[in-house]
Amino acid sequence: MQRGDKTQICYGVANARSVRISPSLTALAPAANRCLDIVPEHTTHYTILAEGFDGNVVSKVLTLVVEAAPEPQRERTNLI
Repeated sequence: MQRGDKTQICYGVANARSVRISPSLTALAPAANRCLDIVPEHTTHYTILAEGFDGNVVSKVLTLVVEAAPEPQRERTNLI
């Protein structure tokens, strides 16, 4: 994706007491299906952590690669 583009991070958990994403995006609650709008400025590694009622923590990592927007092409002028 290119810098400035909007995208979503989606997650779903079951039997979780809490869920969080690092780096922190917003206050989260356990949900079977939830998506968050984000506009990352650079490549970011997100870690999603869900803690169960038994205290066990499960984590998943997502790397979102962000590239700089391409340079605008200049108009060519032909000189005779």
